[in-house]
Amino acid sequence: MDLEARIRRMVEYLDEEAVASALQVPVEVVRGVLRGEAVLKEAGASGEVVRIQTVAHRQRVVAVWRAKGGVGATALAAHLARDLGERMRTLLADCDFDPMGSDLPHYLGVEADFPGPWDPEALGELALDSGWGFDVLLPPFGAGPEALVPDLVRGVMAAARRDYDAVVLDLPSRVSPGVWEAARSATTVVVVLGAVRREAMRARWRLERCGGKELYAVVSGCATDAEALREMVGVRAVVAIPYDPELDRALEEGRLLPGDSVFGRGVGELRRLVYGEPVPKAAGRAVFGWWARKRSRS
Repeated sequence: MDLEARIRRMVEYLDEEAVASALQVPVEVVRGVLRGEAVLKEAGASGEVVRIQTVAHRQRVVAVWRAKGGVGATALAAHLARDLGERMRTLLADCDFDPMGSDLPHYLGVEADFPGPWDPEALGELALDSGWGFDVLLPPFGAGPEALVPDLVRGVMAAARRDYDAVVLDLPSRVSPGVWEAARSATTVVVVLGAVRREAMRARWRLERCGGKELYAVVSGCATDAEALREMVGVRAVVAIPYDPELDRALEEGRLLPGDSVFGRGVGELRRLVYGEPVPKAAGRAVFGWWARKRSRS
């Protein structure tokens, strides 16, 4: 039984302080685990190093939406997931159930010919390793847009919040009950715009109906007056990402651009705005801070 399971079992009959004393861990660790923070373990020959995540940020679900297709929203979602994946356990969920709708598997170079139906109880089996430092949940093979229903979205989001530190949702341009539910399940909604004037009012109409979210806009590949657009769309801030000639080539080849590219720097700026603070990198699956000790095997 791993440490998280032992803590959850023991609090059924002991208080938090007693559990901490019995397991020789700080009481803050016990309380953190009970709040759903992750426990990571690394086994060595001389003992077990237990790393316990101490998350100092509020968990975020970032929905990346667009008023129309072809504006780079899926590319933004993938690069944002990669950026967050360098810092925390991250899931990118592709919510475009149109069989011909999403290029995400091609962009990531992921081979998944027949993804299974979404099942909140089997999220760990359905989520694939993207190869870019985050997991990806692809639409079910042949499902069709009508299969993305609100109850399914609620169940998958509950499971994703339990298993991941950050969730990025790539939402299609169409409006449906399931897509609305996905947007409303997010803590943050980022709308991606191309031709600003034609799309700004459609974007505002959508964002006004999300209710109580942190709202941002990204203008991809064209010049704009950021302050005027911020007021027009009704968002906290606007990130303008200049046209990056390397982006199309990279995606066509099934790879993401590095963080120091033109596009990558724009994504990094968005992440800093969303989180409002520096988020440090760490090796492998990253955490914001961890307490570690070596435990001798009895």
